[in-house]
Amino acid sequence: MNSLTMTGLLIYLMKVSLISGLLFGYYRLFLRDRMFHQYNRLFLLAATLLSVALPFIPIPTVYSLTGIVHAPTLAGALHAITPGAWHEAESPAHVAGTDSRWMGWQGVVGLGYVVVACGFLFTFLRQIRYVHRLPGKYPREKIGDIHFFLTTEPGTPFSFLNRLFWNAEIDINSSQGRQVLEHELYHIRQRHTLDLILLKIVMILFWPVVIFYLIYREIRTIHEFLADRQGQVSICRVIGLAQHP
Repeated sequence: MNSLTMTGLLIYLMKVSLISGLLFGYYRLFLRDRMFHQYNRLFLLAATLLSVALPFIPIPTVYSLTGIVHAPTLAGALHAITPGAWHEAESPAHVAGTDSRWMGWQGVVGLGYVVVACGFLFTFLRQIRYVHRLPGKYPREKIGDIHFFLTTEPGTPFSFLNRLFWNAEIDINSSQGRQVLEHELYHIRQRHTLDLILLKIVMILFWPVVIFYLIYREIRTIHEFLADRQGQVSICRVIGLAQHP
């Protein structure tokens, strides 16, 4: 990885960090404590995509670097501080020495970046593989477009895309079971898994950007708020129908 490529990557990551920090800061100050969870979910997803995309959009500046250097008054001040012709190119020997000094460090940093990203990718793919293998271990029941699996796996019940992995120890006909079922069905209907997959990919590619981890955690909390509220509404509806036939 040459010096220009590494420098460009570092500048890009700094811009992503700055933009994501500003957007997440706005969310924490003005949106987080409000009850518009669905809007907050969309805002955080949009903030993630904007943080990645906006650094590619060129922003015009009033003064370019060339204009500043050739400005008479400022050029004089610069020459007074450091003598020499500012428009002269550096000697090939100096450029070669600088490249040889930085190429090694930047190569190590670039390799380290890729290694860490591959580590996160390996963990993510292992999780996907675990979920992908579960349907082969348990009987499947299709309810509409949802695949229902009765399992004994730890951590169940949970949903992934249109698959619902239920724990056999939970009575699905009890009030608690119906509430948990409605909770997981809401995750499936709202496609919450796609949100998490998108954020996981962004976190793998941009793992030094801490804000993306905070957004991921916040999105998961919002998912749970939305699903819990839906489950409570459904249970209240069932109880109301039972009390007033």
